[in-house]
Amino acid sequence: MAVAGRSARTAALLLPLAIAACASAPPSPAGAGVTAPAPDRAPASDPAPLPPTEGEAVYDGLPLDHWLREMHDLHPDRRKAACEAVRTFGERALPGILRACASEFPRVRVDALQTLGYLTYDRLPDPAIVDFLVAATGDPDEDVRVQAAEVLRYQDPLPPAARAALEALRDADPNPWVRTSAANFLRALAEEEGKAREGGP
Repeated sequence: MAVAGRSARTAALLLPLAIAACASAPPSPAGAGVTAPAPDRAPASDPAPLPPTEGEAVYDGLPLDHWLREMHDLHPDRRKAACEAVRTFGERALPGILRACASEFPRVRVDALQTLGYLTYDRLPDPAIVDFLVAATGDPDEDVRVQAAEVLRYQDPLPPAARAALEALRDADPNPWVRTSAANFLRALAEEEGKAREGGP
């Protein structure tokens, strides 16, 4: 019952964001490879972050809101540092992570999906997050599709919708690298499931 209650609460929190993310996604068909042009330079990081309020959780002396903003920075080092920081805040960071997953910039979406994967690894799959990830396998950018597939691959037990999304990428994605990646994920899953049936490690 505790797991069901947590899932329901998380679903209520995430579904509006998932809907908004899908609505804001570029209208190009999956695999079109259409990406937004990158600006000449990354936006500047927050030069004067507000100090945390009393009792507020922090990482390196800065609150969650600061690190969520930094997840959108186009400088890869700052963005990756922010993603590492955000992971330490746990589930409270999920709404901000999902907003980053809907960024107009593919490389921001990729890192945000990877961060989402860290937070969902080794936990019972949440239906709202699985639906969000399945939708991300239709992203116009091939790197985003592969990252979404990798996060789905580690949902345990693997939901039927996740398996169907991986099979669709393997069988029908227009990009050969995406097809190969999905095939490798499914092959690894089959090996793990076979070992589990045999009672092996």
